[in-house]
Amino acid sequence: MGELLSVEPSGFRCADCGREFEAGPYPGTLAFSRVGANFEQPLDAEIVPRLIPALDRLQPPTCTERVIQRTAAELGIPIGNPVWEGRADLARLLLTGERAIALDIGCGFGTFATAVARSAAHVFATDRSPVRVALTAARARAEQLTNVTAFETNGIGLPLGDGICDLVTIIGVLEWVGVGTGDAEAAQRSMLAEAQRVLKPGGVLLLGIENRYAAHYFLGAREDHTDLRFSSVVPRRVADIYSRGVRRRPFETPTHSRGALKGLLREAGLTPRVAAVLPSYQQARFAFDEADARAGLDFYVRHAFHATSAPRRIAGRALLHGPADWVASLLPSFWAIARKGGVAPPVPGLITGSPYCDGAIKTIDWTAKQVTARNRLTGVVERSEKLVEGWNARRWVDWPLRGAQREGRREQLIARIGEYLDRAMLDLAQPLQTRPAMLEARQGLGLAEQAVDATVMARCAALLDAAPEVAPGYREHGDLILNNMVIAGDGRMTLVDRPLEDTSTVVGRDATIAVLDLLSVRAGSKQLDLAAGLEALGGVRGEEATALGRLLRTAFAGVPDRHVQGLMLAGTMRHCAAHGLIHGTPDFLAAVADGRLGGALAALGLGSTSYAQAA
Repeated sequence: MGELLSVEPSGFRCADCGREFEAGPYPGTLAFSRVGANFEQPLDAEIVPRLIPALDRLQPPTCTERVIQRTAAELGIPIGNPVWEGRADLARLLLTGERAIALDIGCGFGTFATAVARSAAHVFATDRSPVRVALTAARARAEQLTNVTAFETNGIGLPLGDGICDLVTIIGVLEWVGVGTGDAEAAQRSMLAEAQRVLKPGGVLLLGIENRYAAHYFLGAREDHTDLRFSSVVPRRVADIYSRGVRRRPFETPTHSRGALKGLLREAGLTPRVAAVLPSYQQARFAFDEADARAGLDFYVRHAFHATSAPRRIAGRALLHGPADWVASLLPSFWAIARKGGVAPPVPGLITGSPYCDGAIKTIDWTAKQVTARNRLTGVVERSEKLVEGWNARRWVDWPLRGAQREGRREQLIARIGEYLDRAMLDLAQPLQTRPAMLEARQGLGLAEQAVDATVMARCAALLDAAPEVAPGYREHGDLILNNMVIAGDGRMTLVDRPLEDTSTVVGRDATIAVLDLLSVRAGSKQLDLAAGLEALGGVRGEEATALGRLLRTAFAGVPDRHVQGLMLAGTMRHCAAHGLIHGTPDFLAAVADGRLGGALAALGLGSTSYAQAA
């Protein structure tokens, strides 16, 4: 991939026209219009003094999302999704090749710019906030991406020539561009006209924006930009009077319906189509084309929708059984794709489950019923699997309205997991050396060193040290979370997404992760939460406790009771070594060190050993 701008003593030089540009106030940025920030988050004040130095200390190339998340956690600031790279998967799929030029208007924390730069020849990144421009440049340096040029401007007067970009992204920005202008919708039209101007013939715009008529707004949810109830669904003039009366400021952040958004894009000279993105473009875990609304909604409900309360279970039934086009028009937000000349490309079914640069881009071919995973860093296809009919096990367990039915489904799932683990052990009926697995577990434990007390680390390390030299072996799935189990209508379980399908190792990881994830569901968590799962393990009673005890005895057949706790800890830490610290890891380790895992196992009839006995 080539570089469009070369570094010169006085700034930068364009490789095409030879023109030189002045360097900006921060390393790696250009000096253009200094318009000043008009949108800030709590973390912004820490970007220059704390976050950029943390990125500059890294040894490139590195995954900057984790550093930003860790720094925000240290500062006690909720970061949300601004650094979640899964949001940028669709943008990367829309690139036309390695020679493509991209522009990210409103680059924010640099997530789209850095993600797209791995697949494009050059990326221009612009924002109204000078500190966000500086952060984007710092992320590019840490990611060892020399093809990113960041500069400060308002996104309307772009210092770029006509027809130079293959892709323009405007994500969560269009609705803000009118703040302070006096005519918000005119400012939006100007931004879209600028995007059209800089696009090449055949180039594509990707726009992410909330839906003015999202169903939850009609139900009284506060609008994302004004924090006022019903402000988006009432007429604009009424919204302005409402905002001035309550907020003492005009209404300046208009969003649009699906039809109105298409109209704006056509007015700008672009040919649009609108795709659904769920649960929102800010989180972007799943997307599908408007032509695939029924298939997409069915898949989303069965595989991604969190039915964690009675209202959500009822809403899920509306998504599943309501008229597809009508339901799609009431979703929280949209991806809009618009082409300059020609027809806008359809959006594949897109699963964006991983937040990090080393994850996979997963697409669904609805016709072929095929799921394909591509490495985000290389674009290389890692695996391709048939789209299995049925329910994601996490959604299946949570779906019934009655609690007794949900408990019954958990017991059924426990039995299915136990049957799978029994087959996996029979597949490899021989003991294996534990040293390689323990070394991997030590790596995972080391990830938590800064987050837990030294005494906790020492006690957990003692459990790992006490592992037997050999343990039963089995064929490991490698990521046996409930999201990778599909339950068919007849109750049969099929496993998908098998990254380590051919790996043979000692028992521990699959069983422990499956049990803790299942109990995370019981605790109401939307994802695998190690601490919540362990706490729930200590509270199971009755038939569910009997079923769990049976599963664990199956999974650790041939392992003396005194070693079960250590192998479960090792399996969990091996999972962290592969995936980074899982939610709840510090509290989980503290609970293990306090003997709560051993106590829970003893209650299930598997005996117990304390860290002191292990040492």
